[in-house]
Amino acid sequence: MKRLAVLAALCIASGAHAQQIATYAPPPGGDTCSIDVADDLAGFIAKQKNAVYIRAGCYKLSKTVNLTDAGAHHIFGAGEDTVIRPDAGVTAFVVVAARGFDLHDLTIAYAQPDQKGAAAFVIGGPDGSVNIGSRIHDNHIARANFGVVYNSTILSTINNNFFDAVTIGINIRNVYNVDWGDNKIYANGFTARNFSDDGYGVLWFSGGGLNVRDNKFLGFKYGVYLYAVDPKVVTSDFVIADNSFERGTNDGAAVSIIYWKPNQLTNISITGNQQANMRVPLHWPQGQNTACFRIANNLNGWPDQRGGC
Repeated sequence: MKRLAVLAALCIASGAHAQQIATYAPPPGGDTCSIDVADDLAGFIAKQKNAVYIRAGCYKLSKTVNLTDAGAHHIFGAGEDTVIRPDAGVTAFVVVAARGFDLHDLTIAYAQPDQKGAAAFVIGGPDGSVNIGSRIHDNHIARANFGVVYNSTILSTINNNFFDAVTIGINIRNVYNVDWGDNKIYANGFTARNFSDDGYGVLWFSGGGLNVRDNKFLGFKYGVYLYAVDPKVVTSDFVIADNSFERGTNDGAAVSIIYWKPNQLTNISITGNQQANMRVPLHWPQGQNTACFRIANNLNGWPDQRGGC
């Protein structure tokens, strides 16, 4: 399926808009992971205005490739044949831009399980500026500490990715534009690095609402963890639906919701999920104090509750 998606993208490139897609050609040896191409790749992307195709090969990164508004905003590869190999502790790509980016059909694979906090993708800069409308899809992310970090990001979509042996699949944080644009997480596969670790499939700290649908979580302590750390932020519209949670740790949960005061999170819908071999399906100490919530039609031990609407 990934090959078909790449072929479709290249077919579009061969038509009237072919001049808008540039193919990255590394220096000799640069597509065999034998030399570092971080600066060369970053410089090439920065010079393009639309799309960059990273052809099949293995690309070593000793430092992060920063993506800005000035350069190409569409980066894609040949699926499993385009391997980005960051060094330990190196985040592969950081989008420091306001406009949306389209990043797909790349394999971000660390040689060893990263223990230094690196991520395959970080979307949104550290200065608090908001990135709007990015899409990350059809990628394979292997052995990263973080798969994707959403840092001040709204109205974005993560779908059809495979997060393989990660500690935290997706981390959403530093988004303080309350209820301004839900982020969507659809049809991804998540596998924990070590089934006894304190791992999270999706870890949400702040921002607009969240739509988590049709994902498969395997081996995490927490599949989806909503942890509202800022008592000043009141956020609504959370949908956790039609997901599968399997083989968690002895003290975790498929879904956990924690916040510091009643009614901080509102309009929560948890429906159509299933779980197997999780300690509990739902950990939600403040559930009865939440304004508008619905838990229904889930399989294997979920409570049926609703209130406040």
